[in-house]
Amino acid sequence: MCSNILEMKKGDRVEFILFSERTFGEIHRVNRKDKTYDIIVDGIIYPNAKTYKKGGLNPYTTANKRATKDLSPWYILN
Repeated sequence: MCSNILEMKKGDRVEFILFSERTFGEIHRVNRKDKTYDIIVDGIIYPNAKTYKKGGLNPYTTANKRATKDLSPWYILN
């Protein structure tokens, strides 16, 4: 499992949140331009997953309403 976001590449196994449940998946595609990842779990690709720091702000409780509006139901905890 990769601990640093800069080191994550295709094929790495990552822990991420999928509809409020922790699960493990594999990075399918890395988009360095917008800093997102496509993650594959059981043959399903979840696009544009962003990373958030563990122990930091919960992405759903941020003060920025625009950030919560654009938040997908899957994201990576780094």
